Amino acid sequence: LALPPIAKTPELYAHGINAFGDIYLVFENCWRVLIAEADKSDPNDPSHENRLRQWLSQLVPPGLWRSDSIKKDLEYLETATGADLEAVPNEQLRSFTEHIYRQTREKPHVLVAYAWIMYMAIFSGGRWIREQLTESGPEFWGVNHESDKHEYWIHGTLRPGFTLFCFSGNRDGEDIKADFKTRLEKAEELLTEHQRKDIIDEAQFIFEQCVAIVESLDKQLTTDLELVKSLAAREAKHGN
Repeated sequence: LALPPIAKTPELYAHGINAFGDIYLVFENCWRVLIAEADKSDPNDPSHENRLRQWLSQLVPPGLWRSDSIKKDLEYLETATGADLEAVPNEQLRSFTEHIYRQTREKPHVLVAYAWIMYMAIFSGGRWIREQLTESGPEFWGVNHESDKHEYWIHGTLRPGFTLFCFSGNRDGEDIKADFKTRLEKAEELLTEHQRKDIIDEAQFIFEQCVAIVESLDKQLTTDLELVKSLAAREAKHGN
């Protein structure tokens, strides 16, 4: 509902990125705190907790972090839409981010669930979203004058507004994804049965929270999938 051709401007998309961007910003910040702490610990400490933290501190390969891209996208989207993205508070999101801070502090291994779900989402559905936005054309972004369109497409190689879904290099992030999966394989020998269950439970919770956040956004922004379906069916019936 936030993408063309249904959406005519990027405002709804901006609200969605503002909400889900917070999830990335929070769990990546928690991860960076863990890395800083692991750097100060004794690498020769043979305890399971230390080995786990050392592994977690090296799990995310360079180029996979998304915080900088999200901040860049939100800055562009606020300028392009003129929307006050903070004017739509999301209590569901606030509760979830508080949970992330608390849960990753108590059980740092659940960061694996956030990495797997949130990063792999970019490589699957995220790329589909990117394709829709790439094909949207300058008008979707508010560029209507012919003299501006050429300038937009030059700047458009940077994919303003959706660099979240873009990776540097000529493999479009496939090399980064493969590196991440290779690093993740060590979980087989490192995680205890109880820690595996924590990660699975957290993964289920993440999916539930993402659905709840979308429902909250729908309510606040009055986006209605069933209404769109009925209008589309009515138009199809009349040959439009």
